[in-house]
Amino acid sequence: MSVGLIYLACLVIGLGYALWTGLLGTHVGGDHAGAGHGAFLDFNADHAAHSGEVHFTPLSPMVIATFLGSFGGLGIIGHYALHLVWWRSMVLALTSGVLIAGVFYYVVRSLYSVTEASSEAHVSELVGETAEVTVDIGPGGTGEIVYSSAGSRYQAPARLYEGDQPIKRGARVVIRRTENGIYHVSPLEKV
Repeated sequence: MSVGLIYLACLVIGLGYALWTGLLGTHVGGDHAGAGHGAFLDFNADHAAHSGEVHFTPLSPMVIATFLGSFGGLGIIGHYALHLVWWRSMVLALTSGVLIAGVFYYVVRSLYSVTEASSEAHVSELVGETAEVTVDIGPGGTGEIVYSSAGSRYQAPARLYEGDQPIKRGARVVIRRTENGIYHVSPLEKV
């Protein structure tokens, strides 16, 4: 098998995967069903913890496809256009493939880290902040509050804080603590 065929196969696989996922987005990839934006880039945004972190691995399918495409493309250039011997074209293809995939990984991770981190309120910073009750909160029951953070408005489930009296809709409250995604609140005048 010719080294040129290996380069061609890598180029076709890398570009083919990038085009396929780019055109069909979240409709391919199996385990990303319902993952939302960026799913074909193999992100795992940790929304449950409200940390805003994006986990993007260097071994994600798009980084591998970027490596394969650039390895194949620059291998073809080295082998056929520059007429390098097989091992020199291989060195060119490997180093350029690693560099291009590394730059792609760094750029995408940086872009998504900035956008994801700024779009979620940090729950731990909300203790002591005020909110408004939108659904009555009774003893042992769960209501709902609305609060603003970093210029955005959020809704959240809420319960009474340690023996407080029921709180009616429209009342101003203060967030005392959060536990398992539920905000424990007290009337504003009680604080």
